Amino acid sequence: MSCKMCGSCCSEPGWLVPADWDKIARRLCLSKEEVLKKYLVIDFLADSREGYLFVLAPAKVREGTPICPPGEKVPWTYAHEKGTCIFLEGSLCSIHPDKPLECLTYECSEEKVPLSGDPKEYAEKVLEVSKRREIAELWKPYDLRRYVSDKFDIAHCRRNLEIEEQLLAEFQDDFPDASKISQLERELE
Repeated sequence: MSCKMCGSCCSEPGWLVPADWDKIARRLCLSKEEVLKKYLVIDFLADSREGYLFVLAPAKVREGTPICPPGEKVPWTYAHEKGTCIFLEGSLCSIHPDKPLECLTYECSEEKVPLSGDPKEYAEKVLEVSKRREIAELWKPYDLRRYVSDKFDIAHCRRNLEIEEQLLAEFQDDFPDASKISQLERELE
């Protein structure tokens, strides 16, 4: 499929596989550490058994400013933030020949997972389609945890997953309690 140059695939930056980090560093003539500090964020997959599985992704920007500072772990709510990939220039990828695997495999014509039904089933389907669990597994030997505060341990992950469950239950209620939702969202970190 040829690129339509619409920028649609850059509205949610794709996760890198470890080889992508090397390719991007070579393209930008920077060390991998410099690329991390200037362009990438530490994203994650939350797993109740293992805790956070950390991955690297291009930072998401809004009006030219990173939503989360490069080199840092993204907040829990980062996936819901609107922005574009830090490597997007106009409607083109500035690192196109070396873009992350997820970006490379993205197809504008792909059917999207419909947002309906049980939120847990939806999340599982998104993980299956995106292959993000497999990508997260590839990062385990790289110990990205060294870049993250010790507070982001398995207990922290489980607590955030519990809060997310409460939020989902509240949103599914016929009459969601806005103050309870606000309180729960403040507890997420």
